[in-house]
Amino acid sequence: MFRTLVNQKQSLYTGQVILNSITGYLLMKLIAYHFGASVEASIFDLAFSVPFIILSVSGFTFIHGITSSVFAGHSLKNNTEINTLFSTMLNVLLIISAIVVILAVINVDIIANLIAPGFNPTEHEQLKQILLLMFPLTFFFGISTFLGGVFTACYIPIIGEFTLMGARILTISFLMIFGREISICLIAWALVISSFLMLLAESLIFIIIIPIKYSINLNLSQTSFKPVALKSIGFLVVSTVASFNSAYMRSCATLDSNQTVAFLAYTFSIVAPLGVLFGKSFNFAWTAKYSELFNNSKIKSSIFFLIKNVIFAFCFTIILSLLISIFDTTIFSLLYKGGKFDSTMISELTSLVKPLFWSLPPSVILWVMLTPLLLVSKKFIAESIYIGGYVLQIVLNFIFFRYFKADALVWNYTISIWIQATGVILFVIIKLNQLANKSTCEAF
Repeated sequence: MFRTLVNQKQSLYTGQVILNSITGYLLMKLIAYHFGASVEASIFDLAFSVPFIILSVSGFTFIHGITSSVFAGHSLKNNTEINTLFSTMLNVLLIISAIVVILAVINVDIIANLIAPGFNPTEHEQLKQILLLMFPLTFFFGISTFLGGVFTACYIPIIGEFTLMGARILTISFLMIFGREISICLIAWALVISSFLMLLAESLIFIIIIPIKYSINLNLSQTSFKPVALKSIGFLVVSTVASFNSAYMRSCATLDSNQTVAFLAYTFSIVAPLGVLFGKSFNFAWTAKYSELFNNSKIKSSIFFLIKNVIFAFCFTIILSLLISIFDTTIFSLLYKGGKFDSTMISELTSLVKPLFWSLPPSVILWVMLTPLLLVSKKFIAESIYIGGYVLQIVLNFIFFRYFKADALVWNYTISIWIQATGVILFVIIKLNQLANKSTCEAF
């Protein structure tokens, strides 16, 4: 009975992950239909990325995993310590976010120039207007991510992107029904209002189901808060570097052409969700067994289990990438062709972004290797490996973009993530072999 309930909840959770990916694609499909690969499409992608950069700098990006681990296994009802910790964590994140957002609003001109150096003055003004509209999304998505971590800890199948997913659904529905003359400004307003309504709904669900009481409390000296803060530092740096890497890639793309920004956005709306879908699925399927073997000191068995799964994930995703590469024109025509996104744009897109299809295998393997990496790494080594991959991409783009333009962006992304995944595999296997040799020596 318990196993059936767990499987049902897991199915509901996975279903939401899939639905969130689909809604992300449908929103980009709507953009492609009405704006093609125009400057408006680029403005939307650039402006929509900024709240997520602020989330990374504020600490919200990684907080879902930390929150779920902190509150899991604790009695939440009438627990003063948990109530204080919950309130302190949320208030700290909100204060940091507020400071960063205020600074962003004050310096919106600088931000627009940094993320879109290739725009002319008129395009910069449009971007600034949409950026100012998008800034509130930082709070809506951030709070939703935080609440999602607590839901996960309580085995409630509500994902951390619940508000984002619902906002996309409401926005798409509104625009399809009422939006005959769709503008980027209208889409931004629809997203902001929809996100606010979805966060209200999620907060109401939280209040009804979760027995935690929020208060305006900021107890930074609380014993249970200190390890949370320390654990957050490494992930904060990782998510921040990753976001700036993505922003720098978009910034370079604006120097090439507006089409390049849109083409990258449309491609990542397909490749990224596939990586998350298969990566998380494999991670969910294999993590429990691997952790059991590792924690019971069955190191050689865990090495064999890990290698077997990495090979399976590698072969599966290589075949998938090959199929996407062979049928790329057909796939993108089915997914995006229509309206202002015509056959010519499909041809230009596929000729540019083909290397990105081959970033799927390493992105999935990084998900597969996440738990093994965290189990064997100490003193921010895991975080350093991820940071190294993002820094490498920034350096490669800085060196080669001036010579190869858009081609450098797609190749540098793919090469960097392959190097990152290879580094993670080698590090984990070396550490596991060291542990296996150590346990063998101790046996004698």
